[in-house]
Amino acid sequence: MKQIFGTVLGGGLGIATYYAYNAGFFQEVKIEEKKLSEKKIVYFQHEGSYQELGPVFKKLIKDSQQYMKAKNVYRIMYDDPYTIQDISKLRSVIGLEFDNVNDENGANLLVKDKKNYKIATLAETESINTNFQMNQKNFSVVFFLIKLKIQPTIQKYLAEKAQSDKKFNLNENHRIVEIYKFDDKKNPIEIEFNVPYGQQSQSYNLHLSPRPMHSKPK
Repeated sequence: MKQIFGTVLGGGLGIATYYAYNAGFFQEVKIEEKKLSEKKIVYFQHEGSYQELGPVFKKLIKDSQQYMKAKNVYRIMYDDPYTIQDISKLRSVIGLEFDNVNDENGANLLVKDKKNYKIATLAETESINTNFQMNQKNFSVVFFLIKLKIQPTIQKYLAEKAQSDKKFNLNENHRIVEIYKFDDKKNPIEIEFNVPYGQQSQSYNLHLSPRPMHSKPK
């Protein structure tokens, strides 16, 4: 009986390890500093829980598909979901990157036809950066790993940099930029996380609503 139990337990642990590996649980979170090149995006403003990624992505793709080809999807988040008093007030912008004349023309038509869309140029700027390979397509699992591994690592790096580099000036009006990258079949394959900083990072301040109430300062 003990031998059977051990075999079953060992098999269960093996399966759990396999799924944890495929989900990205063992991915190294490597933080680096890099320059973000200038980008153009067409975007809309959103307020609501940051967990509501599916519906806002579907809205973006549905609204834009007849105007331009989907490339990288941007989500810029401006508030702290752990200290905000009302999560329905969490501010973000959702947008599509474009880099050719056809998509630029399509983006202009999209803005003309759908008044809640705008076009912005994101300036070249310094950034704290890391990447996550999306082996797991279940966004609930991905968000769990982001909360468990990626967010704490980024926050730790920012705190250490603020202590060691007195010239480090983090733009307090936004917190993090997620760039979702897709393959030719429109499956998400990678999320790039950035925390832009410095004077040029002001170009990422696209949400026009005032900062909502938080329970404590950042």
